[in-house]
Amino acid sequence: METIAIKDVSQMSAKELQEVLKKKTQEEKAEHEKKRKQYEADRNLLVAQMIGQAKELQQLMIGTKKSFMEAIETFQKKAMEYSDINSNSKGGFSLRSSDGSQKVVYERNVKNEYDERAKQAEELIKDFLSDTVKKKDKAIYELITGLMSKNNKGEYSTPLIAKLLKHENEFNDDRWIKAMQFFKESYNEVLISYSVSFYEKTEQGKDEHINLTFASL
Repeated sequence: METIAIKDVSQMSAKELQEVLKKKTQEEKAEHEKKRKQYEADRNLLVAQMIGQAKELQQLMIGTKKSFMEAIETFQKKAMEYSDINSNSKGGFSLRSSDGSQKVVYERNVKNEYDERAKQAEELIKDFLSDTVKKKDKAIYELITGLMSKNNKGEYSTPLIAKLLKHENEFNDDRWIKAMQFFKESYNEVLISYSVSFYEKTEQGKDEHINLTFASL
């Protein structure tokens, strides 16, 4: 068998050293590319597997929620017959087992909002305040304008407008009266969804939420 002589680095010419370096660089690059492709393949497989399982779980949760809602709505009709739930109730309600150890809460999730008439009401009030209140009673002026303040989404606060409406009989100015009416008429409750949550009593007698929120488990 022929023995291949390996030159000592010190005996190599500059050109030979460059060739060796080039070959080594190519080998390292190829090895890195191999590792990169394997890493990306492993990553893509993991992501695909987790997304697949998450979608299966999502469909299971959708089906479960639907069956829960149907069961609750069916029971709600029975409860109305026995007067456990007011027949004209638009809100949620809770059901508790006879021994008190378990509870199901059915909630109506709504968003409170005001239409374009609220803006007209605000302008009427500001016009009225500037003419009759601002110079005479700065405290009242700031109080009322503060009750019309909006959040960072440009939305009126329902509790603050409710406080404002408690003052509706304090002024007789037509602008004020009209503004109060506009605020009342502009209010809407928009149904977002219905939800159901579950509780079970601990040994200490406290209702413990059965958490179904993935991030909180």
